[in-house]
Formats: sequence, C-alpha cells, structure tokens
Amino acid sequence: MSNEKPFIKDPLAFTSGIIKTNLSVKELKELAEKEAEKDALERYMRRQNAGKRSTSS
Repeated sequence: MSNEKPFIKDPLAFTSGIIKTNLSVKELKELAEKEAEKDALERYMRRQNAGKRSTSS
C-alpha cells in the first residue's frame, strides 16, 4: 500500500480558486512576461555594473 497521492488531472482547474483576479489567463500571461522581461533587464544591468567594478579595481 502506497502513501503517494494521485496526480491531479487538471491542475489549472484545481487551483483556479486560490487567487481571485479579474484578469484573463491571456492578461495574466502578458503581465508575467512583462515582469520577467523587466527582471531580466535589471539582472543584466547589475551584471554589467558588477563587471565594470571588478575590472577597475
């Protein structure tokens, strides 16, 4: 006898009520992509600045 739980057949439907929002899936995806792009640009800029500091020492 196993203690493992079965896989959820439709995780999106199962978790749909956890966070309430008026945004559609498309709008949420666009927002997530915009935030990811912003985060990637900020990380790139930090790496560029870190590289300049380590070579100028």
